[in-house]
Amino acid sequence: MVSIRVPEDTLAQLKSVAAQKELGYQALLKLYIGEGLRRDLAEMSQASFVAKAVNVLRKHIADEKKVAAIERSLKKLA
Repeated sequence: MVSIRVPEDTLAQLKSVAAQKELGYQALLKLYIGEGLRRDLAEMSQASFVAKAVNVLRKHIADEKKVAAIERSLKKLA
């Protein structure tokens, strides 16, 4: 178990949203934490993939401008 301090106004808003969704506020808080964590992990994974791909490209393409253009394209896809 973890104990955290949440500002009163944030807690009030959390409870209000939880009531509208017919959830307990603690369940909603866990849901929000899980969603944020999964989003951040996905973003980190994508960034790691792009960085690794760019390193491979640099080994095979001498023109840094071409590598940079491909990197920009990959980042737009991610």
